[in-house]
Amino acid sequence: MELANFLEILNKLWDFANNYTSYFNNPALFLETIKSMDKSFLFEQQDNYKLYSLYDKDNMLAPVNFVRYIILNKILSDKEITIEMIEELKENILQKNKGFFKEYPNHLLALENLVVEKIEAGRNKKVKVFRSYKNNFRILYQIHYNKYKEKFISDLESIATFLRNDVLNLKERLKFKIVSFSGSSYLGLHYCWIVLFPSNISSHMNSYQMFFRIKPGEKGFPPKSIHYGLRKGSNVIDEENFGKLQFQEIDNFNYDNFKQDLQNISTKLWEKNQKVKLKKRMIGTPNKVSDLVEEDEDIEIKVEETEDIVPLNQILYGPPGTGKTYNSINLAVKIVDPDFLGESREDLLRRYGELTDINQIGFITFHQSYSYEDFIEGLRYDEEKGIPIPTAGVFLLFIQNAKKNPEKKYVLIIDEINRGKMSKIFGELITCIEEDKRLGGENQVPITLPYSKEKISVPNNVYIIGTMNSTDRSIALLDIALRRRFQFVKLYPDHELLKKELINKELDSGFVNNFIFIFKILNERIEVLLDKDHTIGHSFFLKMKNPRDLYKIWYNQIIPLLEEYFYNDWEKLQLLLGKYKKEEQKLGKGFIKTKDIDKKSLFEEFFEDFDLYEVEDYEGMEDDFIEILENTFIKKK
Repeated sequence: MELANFLEILNKLWDFANNYTSYFNNPALFLETIKSMDKSFLFEQQDNYKLYSLYDKDNMLAPVNFVRYIILNKILSDKEITIEMIEELKENILQKNKGFFKEYPNHLLALENLVVEKIEAGRNKKVKVFRSYKNNFRILYQIHYNKYKEKFISDLESIATFLRNDVLNLKERLKFKIVSFSGSSYLGLHYCWIVLFPSNISSHMNSYQMFFRIKPGEKGFPPKSIHYGLRKGSNVIDEENFGKLQFQEIDNFNYDNFKQDLQNISTKLWEKNQKVKLKKRMIGTPNKVSDLVEEDEDIEIKVEETEDIVPLNQILYGPPGTGKTYNSINLAVKIVDPDFLGESREDLLRRYGELTDINQIGFITFHQSYSYEDFIEGLRYDEEKGIPIPTAGVFLLFIQNAKKNPEKKYVLIIDEINRGKMSKIFGELITCIEEDKRLGGENQVPITLPYSKEKISVPNNVYIIGTMNSTDRSIALLDIALRRRFQFVKLYPDHELLKKELINKELDSGFVNNFIFIFKILNERIEVLLDKDHTIGHSFFLKMKNPRDLYKIWYNQIIPLLEEYFYNDWEKLQLLLGKYKKEEQKLGKGFIKTKDIDKKSLFEEFFEDFDLYEVEDYEGMEDDFIEILENTFIKKK
């Protein structure tokens, strides 16, 4: 990047920061700005906030998004809307005033289910909805920010790259983290910032860092300036105060002085990070993000201590298709590289591949034949020596690598962890994986391996993530000693997630809404006839684009799975999928029908008659398949 481009971006970001500062102090001005925005963009936002103003999962109102939806509805209908009216809206939601919302009948039941006051996590204190939205800048901010979000992020990344590569010439040695005007909690800020820190340190929170901020109007700084200096991460222990920042005025920018300042800061950065001391790790604390805020429908949560409170051993379990393997990959990347800034699934998988290539993430699948020798160590015949020699297995190699690089984190994903005989596979190391018995732990227990006689302990930078299918009641069969060493995270079908993903693919909203309703009824029926552990996961349908795709998924994946669940129990299958009837609707309804076969003509001997069943195919009706499902699962008047 040229210096002129750098200054151009700085000016643009500073202008936005200055505007947001004005809006923060005067939300009424912000409301007028939003009213003047492009109408097509506002209509798009209105559709989004209408969709996200309800929690599908619990039929509960998402209050902040509901307020945004009403604001946009008023603007686009040329009706009056003021800051005072927004305050009135918030108060009527808190009071659950049904009369006030007669214009929005679809939201009334959800309003009833809304919990307006909750116990704050970690404190014996009640907090109300809108606690974080007392300043209406925070309500309005998100609507405006959505238009510029991608540009803000791109510009900040360009600045960070320029500082690291061009000003400091430290491309390989530094990485960066950016925080746009969204802030770390997505509530909206009137400034943005960047930190640069050594590449060999997992997170900026564990590091001394070079801090760079664009923020107007702060006391002690010229109005139009940037601020920079040395700071310490939130996990760093240091009595020295690094709060004092230097500055450069944008309109009178002196590149040579700026470059010299950053190089001086860089020198001190490396010195301080040579002897960094971190706060003690919080062992065994669950990472329950939902307990940390009173509203999470539109807040991008970034818990500052996340990497320090993720359990060392955890198992993701649930019915088929609930994203256990998918989420294990997400979680592994988050643990190993908490500052990864990828925007898409493709970016994340690319990063996952990079981390597996350097053996910081491993992936294995347990099965009935998987053994201790495969996992820990065994004897392998050495043809040159003519004798069997001890050979390290997957987990032992993982431990050995982790010990060589204690500053890095290592994650081993064990897919289908319940398919192997776990007590046999882990052997004596089942003791060593417990958090307090790991290397350096309070009750550290080194184990002597039977073949190599090597003394081994599991280090604290090794994480184990297992996945487990709940349909075979695997947890109940797990050894108690194993169960208490893992934290279990249950994953259920997520109708809300599926709806958002399908809407994002620009599928017809009517098609999506009807299908989601059918999907819910299907799982409710399964829960009644079997249990919740046999419900159908959302991931089966994520690639769906139209009724024809749904037809293929239904017959190639869902029907075979249900036939396995209800093996030879056709009566329950008929209750679940409906009795086939052609005459009631042009397209028919139901999927289980009696086979038309003359049994008496097949056998000479008389026998007690009985029905044979089969699944109706509806071949040739692929385009109308959603309507067939509606006829089957939705009672029509």
